Amino acid sequence: MSLNVDAYPFSVMVFTNGAEIVAIDKAGTVIAEGQAGTDDTAVIQAAIDTLPEFGLLVLNGDFAVTDCLIVKGDMTIDGLGASRITGQINRSETNYGIFYTTEDIEHCKIRNLRMVRLAGGMGGVVAFNGDSAYQYRGCGLYNCDCYSENANCFTYSCGDGFEVMDCTLRGSDVANGQAVEIGYCGQPRFSDCRILGGSWEGTSYGLLFTDNGGGLFTNCTIEGRNYGAMVTSSANPRFVGCEITTTHGVPLTVQGAAAPIFQGCAIHPKIYSAKWGYQGIDQIDPIVTGEAYRILSMHVRVDQAQDGVTLDIGTTPGGSDIANDVPLYPAGFRGITAPWNVRLYSDAPIYLTLSSPIANGCLRIMYSIVLNPNNAALYSTTIGNARFANCYLLGGPGGTYLTADAATFLNSVIECPDRTQYAVNYSSLSVARFHDCTVLGEIRNVSGWAT
Repeated sequence: MSLNVDAYPFSVMVFTNGAEIVAIDKAGTVIAEGQAGTDDTAVIQAAIDTLPEFGLLVLNGDFAVTDCLIVKGDMTIDGLGASRITGQINRSETNYGIFYTTEDIEHCKIRNLRMVRLAGGMGGVVAFNGDSAYQYRGCGLYNCDCYSENANCFTYSCGDGFEVMDCTLRGSDVANGQAVEIGYCGQPRFSDCRILGGSWEGTSYGLLFTDNGGGLFTNCTIEGRNYGAMVTSSANPRFVGCEITTTHGVPLTVQGAAAPIFQGCAIHPKIYSAKWGYQGIDQIDPIVTGEAYRILSMHVRVDQAQDGVTLDIGTTPGGSDIANDVPLYPAGFRGITAPWNVRLYSDAPIYLTLSSPIANGCLRIMYSIVLNPNNAALYSTTIGNARFANCYLLGGPGGTYLTADAATFLNSVIECPDRTQYAVNYSSLSVARFHDCTVLGEIRNVSGWAT
């Protein structure tokens, strides 16, 4: 392979050349080589060990490793946005990643790389687990796509300074666990990330944040199957501009945390949306199969006015329990307020009944659903003066927002779609403060109310 090394600002490069994997330095000197695609651990590790202080290691290709790659301080690894490392690592010890260290290092950065951890052993893609000092200043993960078939995709036990920016971190679809687990840390920082728990039907979190001194999450999407985010035994974590959601459970659980702050966050069950255009078919198939669901919002758009024609929308052929006699004249939008007690069972379509035939393509329906939610937006115990500012919280039909210990809500909207149920529901008489809030639904067991 002919390679113009002057075109790449690297210290060491690892690349594949047909059936070979080669590591070279800036001068073109071969550091290590081997057979590509079977086990590239030794060649990549040799490249890491050879890096000079503040050196740049470029990975160019698809690689397979069978053991952890031990990183060091004052280095950067760059996958150029197209490279991938797949790890089949059968270590049984906890929290072993594809990239791993037990040292207290600084200025170690991994960027523009896809990492996949296959099932086997324990641990995910990245694990920084230092000793009692827990210092990882200047270390971070940037613009990476990560997935692990093991319990945790990203496991982090370290201190101040580690940051994760513009990354996708996905949890396992074949095992219990979470996308991100952070414990015993100082101030980890996540920004513009997608933290997505897997689809496994057991206990599955997007984020498990436990026993930490603090932390900052900004503009992140945090999603889990059973739990979106669980924040427990941590002091003053902050979530700013985040969406925290779940497909089957409670979006946000806070337990034993001191003064957590949620600012500008949307906390709700996952919302699925779709657009449907009329082409002579009298039913809308479900967005998500295998799940019961409820309609959260819907509107009808008439592109060509149909004088004298009306539309019924129902859960059975010819039914109108979702909407009755919707006029298709004049052209424009029609908002539909679907009764919240209307439940559509697994794989059931939405049926349309027109009073007269209409032309294809003149009618469109835009709608959103949630998967039969029966859970609170927020479940918490002993949350220690939590604050929610400029937030939106949407819960299930029971409206069970269970909280305790002096929560404060500022300029927020707290909604239960079924207005006859509780939007705010404390299990026993508790102190809560609401300032400039909109509460849609009933309130139970709250003292200290303010408007």
